[in-house]
Amino acid sequence: MNLKKVVLALLLLLGIGVPQVGAVSMGLPALTPDLSVLPLYSFRIDFGALTVLQMRSLRSQRPGDLWGPYLAITYGAAPNAELSVDGMIYKVFEPERGKGSSAVGDFAVWGKFILGDARERLKYGVRFGAKLPNTPSNKDFGTNQTDFFMHVFAGAPFRGWEVSAFGGIGILERPRGEESQDDIAMVGVLGKRPFGKGTLRVEAQGFTKSRIYGDNWALAANLEWPVSPSFAVLGGGQISKGRFYGSGEIRIGLVARF
Repeated sequence: MNLKKVVLALLLLLGIGVPQVGAVSMGLPALTPDLSVLPLYSFRIDFGALTVLQMRSLRSQRPGDLWGPYLAITYGAAPNAELSVDGMIYKVFEPERGKGSSAVGDFAVWGKFILGDARERLKYGVRFGAKLPNTPSNKDFGTNQTDFFMHVFAGAPFRGWEVSAFGGIGILERPRGEESQDDIAMVGVLGKRPFGKGTLRVEAQGFTKSRIYGDNWALAANLEWPVSPSFAVLGGGQISKGRFYGSGEIRIGLVARF
């Protein structure tokens, strides 16, 4: 069977057949959309390990570290559109005190669409995301809720950087005991540029007004370095603040394109 058909089947399985959970992206190299789209019918696969430092348990509010493998599959669905499934395959939470928990991790589905004339210097678009429950609610990091995200973004080249910014909302299912849903405001700015043979990304992003997670903000950077025409290594980290983002993040992984 053609390898692209196998990966497309996996993308559909993860996106439709398997319940998912994830407040924000954890498998893609940046949450803020960039201005590029994969070539039609091509794939990008990100796989690696991620550690979130000093986040807080949703169950007990104990501080601790969360770690596990991450995966993101992105597909060039149209000349102006990408589909992505991303998240952490498995999560382990290790608190400073007491016993932690582990379970299947978070996945979210995203659709990114570039609007207008792609040849214009200023580009803009929309992105939609959705997640369904997967991680049990009795875990330190599980909410057992269905959420929806809607973002608009725009950007243009600036002094050697490709700069983009987004804003939008997340509609989180209401927490237990609440009569209304948990609406959050989300913003982010991304700068991307060549760095030697590789690609450097620098991003500031966050969300606010959440009754589940509170306010969360992060400053992140990563470097993607090619080792062959089809493969690259990626390493990076962030400093952050908030119940979901913790105090920082360390990421190392591989990137495959075909």
